[in-house]
Amino acid sequence: MKFFSLLIAMAIGLSCFAQKEIKLEQVKDHVGDSVKLEGMIYGIKVFEDDDKNPTLSVINLGAAYPNQLLTIAVYPSYKTKDIVFPDERFMGGKAVVFGKIEMYKGKPQVVVRSPNQLYIVSTDSIIVPNQ
Repeated sequence: MKFFSLLIAMAIGLSCFAQKEIKLEQVKDHVGDSVKLEGMIYGIKVFEDDDKNPTLSVINLGAAYPNQLLTIAVYPSYKTKDIVFPDERFMGGKAVVFGKIEMYKGKPQVVVRSPNQLYIVSTDSIIVPNQ
């Protein structure tokens, strides 16, 4: 019985990480789903605290605000010693994001808290976390 319970727990756990690849234009049809998608970066805004430390980076894909198809909300936990926090340098680049689509103020978004959820390809370099 323990073995059977373990198999069920593993199957449920693995299904949580299952992500389907979708096109950016399909994002509204997949709210609540864990997905992989990519799109052109049309806008980036970085919010800072009083000490000028970044607290949130908001990346707009598909079009500029307020017509974006998807917003990526990136929290400081994304940044590591090898990965820079997304900022205006990546405008016009391509973002590949992995995560659950949720609605925020009527617009779809993916919240990014770890480096393996977001990859940004700019004209100069590729930002990929160390594995």
